[in-house]
Amino acid sequence: NQVKRDLAYGPHPRQVLDVYRPARAEGLPVVLFVHGGAFVRGEKDSTPEIYANVCHYFARHGHVALNVEYRLADAAPYPGGAQDIAASVAWARAHAREHGGDPARLFLVGHSAGGTHVASYAFDPALNGDLTGVRGLMLISARLRADVRADNPNAHGVRAYFGADESAYDERSPNSHAARAAVPVQV
Repeated sequence: NQVKRDLAYGPHPRQVLDVYRPARAEGLPVVLFVHGGAFVRGEKDSTPEIYANVCHYFARHGHVALNVEYRLADAAPYPGGAQDIAASVAWARAHAREHGGDPARLFLVGHSAGGTHVASYAFDPALNGDLTGVRGLMLISARLRADVRADNPNAHGVRAYFGADESAYDERSPNSHAARAAVPVQV
């Protein structure tokens, strides 16, 4: 696999992504992987293996894979994460061909908080996400309902991202808008 690291899709230092691709790539599907971290932590490369392993897998199996970093809740509370997904998708549409990808075959994979951001981008009517070229979503352990219940170990992160006003949580939760899904979704 060939890897290009820390390509900017926005002005913030965390608005970068890595591109993983097979040596011979042309017109391949593009997978954008978005890591988790309970909204307040996490990195596209938590270790040398995690999450590069996900992108290496996709590249070995005939995809161009983008490992997407995004701003955390302190710098970008709701809807900042989903806006970062929108910006990374726009980057993918504009640059896919340069890296051997097909901008009309984009797939978004979000893990945990990353899955929340992907789902919000795709479903939330307030964000009006542009799904041009997006063919499907995979949400892995995504928090689709914002809550700060006592048994939620990530309540602090939920509050940091979704805000202190719990009355806004239903409207801001991706699950509230899932019926708007315009592309296939695997949860």
